[in-house]
Amino acid sequence: LAPAAHAKDIEIGLADGPSVAVAGDARLLGVLLRNLVDNAVRYSPSRTSVRVRVGRDGRSPFVAVADEGPGVAADERPKLGQRFHRLAGMQAPGSGLGLSIAKRIAELHDARIGFDAGKGGVGLVVTVTFASSDGEARRSEGDAARVDA
Repeated sequence: LAPAAHAKDIEIGLADGPSVAVAGDARLLGVLLRNLVDNAVRYSPSRTSVRVRVGRDGRSPFVAVADEGPGVAADERPKLGQRFHRLAGMQAPGSGLGLSIAKRIAELHDARIGFDAGKGGVGLVVTVTFASSDGEARRSEGDAARVDA
């Protein structure tokens, strides 16, 4: 995604945070993260930033991707993640499948995906929260994926 970000002078950063491990398919989790960052870059204006943060909310690991794009109105957010759904007036190319793929991968890993306004109401924050990684969650087949911040 670096070439697309570079072309728009968008900085992609990983916030400092703890190491977080979740059970699951590392390849699919990589697709999930790539789709979230790709959307953030695609819909952000030039000379802004995209921030990725990993951490824990209590015992639940999460990854959050925040952009400085136009954001999404609260009444439109429940539609995000539906196949082929595109917001009216969006100029960025795409098919409306990126978030639906991310949502399905999250579901396969007993995770939930949430959409919120960014800091100060600017942009969009997409957060994927996984079930507790201490053995309570149903384990997905495949290798554990690890994200170090």
